[in-house]
Amino acid sequence: MISDQTTTPPDETPSIYDLIINALNSTLGRYNQTDNFLPPEDWRPVGVEKDTVWVHSIWKYARPEAHSIDEIKHLNQMLLQAQTTFLPLLQQQLVELLESLHPANLSKLPNSKSHDALKILSQLGHTIDHINSFVHSISPITVNPLRPPETNDHNYGNLKTYRASKLIYEIKEIMRNDIAILFGYVINFIEDCSNNAHISSLPEDELIHDHAYLVRETKTITDTYIHDLIKLSKQSDFGIIQDHCRTYVRGLDETLTDLIRAISKTKTRSKRHRRLTESGPNHLTGPLANTALPMIKLLRILFNKLSNTPIRKAPFTIGTQLSSTEITALDEELGDLYDSSRGAFNFSYHINFHEDPVTMDKVRSLENSQDDLNQHFDSSIILLLFHLMPLSEDEVDLPKPCNPGTAWFFRLREQFCLASRNFSQALHDLKIATQL
Repeated sequence: MISDQTTTPPDETPSIYDLIINALNSTLGRYNQTDNFLPPEDWRPVGVEKDTVWVHSIWKYARPEAHSIDEIKHLNQMLLQAQTTFLPLLQQQLVELLESLHPANLSKLPNSKSHDALKILSQLGHTIDHINSFVHSISPITVNPLRPPETNDHNYGNLKTYRASKLIYEIKEIMRNDIAILFGYVINFIEDCSNNAHISSLPEDELIHDHAYLVRETKTITDTYIHDLIKLSKQSDFGIIQDHCRTYVRGLDETLTDLIRAISKTKTRSKRHRRLTESGPNHLTGPLANTALPMIKLLRILFNKLSNTPIRKAPFTIGTQLSSTEITALDEELGDLYDSSRGAFNFSYHINFHEDPVTMDKVRSLENSQDDLNQHFDSSIILLLFHLMPLSEDEVDLPKPCNPGTAWFFRLREQFCLASRNFSQALHDLKIATQL
């Protein structure tokens, strides 16, 4: 938490340290955050009686009519300003602020560097004002209580509801968490640098060490959090989905590696204890794990196909006129597909890797996981066929039966269904052996 503003007796002139601390508190206070969610109708603040009529602050964003084309164009221009001017300025000014507060400069106060800190904080305040104005301008897109737009925001560009909500949330996290915590540390650091008698000063080498830590924290905010926010705001709808698919590929790579390692260890253990493993259900866990490998590889192929890889670009994209509801449904279904695969195949890995006896509870759990996986795979393929279009201009006008993308997805589904049947058969054999 940032400390209260430093006060000085009426007859005493504030020190430069006091001025900088006051400026830090004042600067961060200029960000006026907004809630980007609709509360329940019966929500009340703590201490307000249920029969009290309470109007939530989001009602200031209420508007019965949809945004006009000109309004959406203007808001996207504001987004472009945030991307190219105000967010990069926020990065630059945070770095400059920490440079101006190096112990070598603070120890020579008052000097030009100390006044540089106040000047930078003033500029930083104006930058935050512009960011604040942008956030409140796009808030009606996300929290309009009279007209939720997520099903009808096809022409909103990079400010569709699900994107605007993410932007508002990420900006709030940066301002209210990351920068607020940083400023709290900076205030403590300035107090340690102060020559005031009532504040214990630290040795210079320790102050330099503390300042270096603050610089690293600032670089994390500027080079990671704000950088990622700018990148996110510029990505296409499909680019966001592709980022998620690349994450899924990495996760499946780890699952595949773990499962192969587990199969190898099981084979080694079986050779050592052949007589013990030839009876009972545990000797069937190896074949079960082997049948999971093709399914994992086919899922990796699917997610790689949807992603841009270092070797070749994805041959598909999605239209720019999809609504937030449509995009979110596709993105969430692909995420559910990945999560269900992790549940099924990680469970296979644990059954296979450990020497614990196979139980019916484990088998039933694995059956449920496979059912979820098959369901999400089919749902994902349906949504992909519905929304994806070929990236190559030569293929755009082809009738659907001739679309090579459609044929590719049908072939993938056939192979996945075959692999799933093999997995089911191995699982059935394991179930029968467990019941004996």
